[in-house]
Amino acid sequence: MRIDLSKPIPGGSLHGTPRPRLENTGTDYVAIFKSLTAQWRWWGENPDTATLDAIYVPGTAVHDAKVADAHKLIDTNHRWADDNYRLISVDVRAVQPQAVSLRVVDNRDNDKIVDAAGVQFGPLLPHGTPLSYDIVLQPDNDGRWRTYAVHLVVDDPTVQL
Repeated sequence: MRIDLSKPIPGGSLHGTPRPRLENTGTDYVAIFKSLTAQWRWWGENPDTATLDAIYVPGTAVHDAKVADAHKLIDTNHRWADDNYRLISVDVRAVQPQAVSLRVVDNRDNDKIVDAAGVQFGPLLPHGTPLSYDIVLQPDNDGRWRTYAVHLVVDDPTVQL
């Protein structure tokens, strides 16, 4: 299954769909990132801990946070979902043998937690404006790229005194 991240996902839900094929080798870093994002989005609606090792470098802060999130979702029989996800841009910033730095801009209408029936549980977290992230990918010993770090970029030049 291929998920086209250049357009909003019709209906938004990936729950119950087959896991998309992971394509995370080679040097097409934009395609690799899109594949990792498709995995991450699928994982949110089909949470498990095993999938995370293929998406994130084990032992990193982002991996450990997602493992904790997975346990919360699994223990409560909930899942994470979003509405109208759009990947706006992926810019390759730096390429080194053991790391690739990306600037990613995406958007979605909201994030939410839903129960087993797909009914919203708790508050809706609206977005509406694009968000920018600095993302670092790192290859494993077999050349499979995974997410090493994710940092939200705050493009606000104002200074609070």
